[in-house]
Amino acid sequence: MTITREIKEKSRYFEGNPREGWELLTIVQGKKYNTYYYQDTQGNYHHTSVKRKDAYNPFETKIRDRDGITFAKITNKKTGQPIRR
Repeated sequence: MTITREIKEKSRYFEGNPREGWELLTIVQGKKYNTYYYQDTQGNYHHTSVKRKDAYNPFETKIRDRDGITFAKITNKKTGQPIRR
């Protein structure tokens, strides 16, 4: 379902969990937040926002400079082992 302008204008923000009997209409994904739109049993619209989790990057880049030459090494954060190609 797509969110119409009418739903956005009539929707009221709430915090916490949705009440019993509310129907999830759709989830709108933004860059930092997901917005959940609900419809209650009387036909009113409600929405809430939840911050998205950051994607975990298991790699780390280590940069060192030796004799004027810059070296970069990609390692696994947990094990410290270099990535083999």
